[in-house]
Amino acid sequence: MTHLSRRSALGLAAAAAVAPLAATLPARATASTSFDLPVDCYGFVKSARPNQAFVAYNSGFPARDEFQPLTGPVYEPAEDGEPAAQGVRRSWFRVPLSKLAGLTVDNAFLIITLLDSKSPLRTPVDLYRVSDIDNSFPAWSDSDSPAFWLQRLATVSASAYNAQPQPLQFDSSALFSGVRTAVAEGSQSISFGLRSPSENDRAQYKKFDGFSPRLIVSAH
Repeated sequence: MTHLSRRSALGLAAAAAVAPLAATLPARATASTSFDLPVDCYGFVKSARPNQAFVAYNSGFPARDEFQPLTGPVYEPAEDGEPAAQGVRRSWFRVPLSKLAGLTVDNAFLIITLLDSKSPLRTPVDLYRVSDIDNSFPAWSDSDSPAFWLQRLATVSASAYNAQPQPLQFDSSALFSGVRTAVAEGSQSISFGLRSPSENDRAQYKKFDGFSPRLIVSAH
């Protein structure tokens, strides 16, 4: 028969007393790392030019003003043999996710700079998850299909009247869930779209900085 020393016996008793308490303690959370993910390209579509795709790449230089993404009603001047026309614009951009490969997303939100708007009042703009955009970029005829707009993620109301830039933040459970699912499925990128809720309402016209969207993600 094995005999325990008094010290060993006391140690075993202490361990037995602590064990139930340890079982009830929450597991230590894994620390998250923050990622600041920029766009790799963006573009827009025009209802007045339904079969044309308009694309700008993030080359590190500011885009020419006419290539900044817009939403809402826009007067389109004559170009490339097409007459001037009143129309509507919608915008899109793509964010690479390769830095998040193999990780679990804990939080995500999106920031973008609003450059200008027609109204001094705060008016809404919707952020959507859109169909994955590869190198076959969408035209208006593509974006006019409900299948292109996969899910409305968030709505923000803002004004940058008289070209007073404003930072906007889109933050919602739907956005977080969409990013988390895309990463878990191994997607190489995620694509977003911006459009006005009432596209013929002049007060909802907005101009954005195409290079400014950034997806801020915490992941472990």
